[in-house]
Amino acid sequence: MRGRNNHDYTRGFFNLRWIPEKGEAGRVYASLRASIHQNITMGGDYRPLTDDLGFLATWRARAETEKYPALVISTSHDDFVHHGEEVDSQSVSATLSKFVYALGSIEASPYVGGAWIFELDEVRLIGGVNVRQGDWSAMIQYSGTNTHLTVGRDYERIRLSYVYWGMEYHGVAGTLRF
Repeated sequence: MRGRNNHDYTRGFFNLRWIPEKGEAGRVYASLRASIHQNITMGGDYRPLTDDLGFLATWRARAETEKYPALVISTSHDDFVHHGEEVDSQSVSATLSKFVYALGSIEASPYVGGAWIFELDEVRLIGGVNVRQGDWSAMIQYSGTNTHLTVGRDYERIRLSYVYWGMEYHGVAGTLRF
């Protein structure tokens, strides 16, 4: 869900990710989300190798304007790396994001916030930046425990991405918007 106003919003998302070198909980991941309002999505994720279900929800509490950043509050079930071990946990986060720079057709939008990771019982700083040019984008993000890089391309309603998880494991992801 982008921080900018988008009145032509997508109603649903199906995401599939494969990172062959990750542990069982993170190796294969699928999620399904539906927009119940242009500012709210809800859904779940499934990790077939561990038969684990999780809950996802995102609320864009304030859309981005020329003057102010977007405020996005969300919850998800993620796999974090903590002291060299994968930890599966629900988390709740709040972020501020804002389009800040354009150089020709290249746009940059950073975000920063905090996440409460239930299993670790603490708040962690999160943040990153998304750089977009047309149908291509790259995002570097810090999840509160490690850094990830994603490079993707949009094809109509499909997005295909290369994932460099934790700056250690290579993978691929695909998202279908419907």
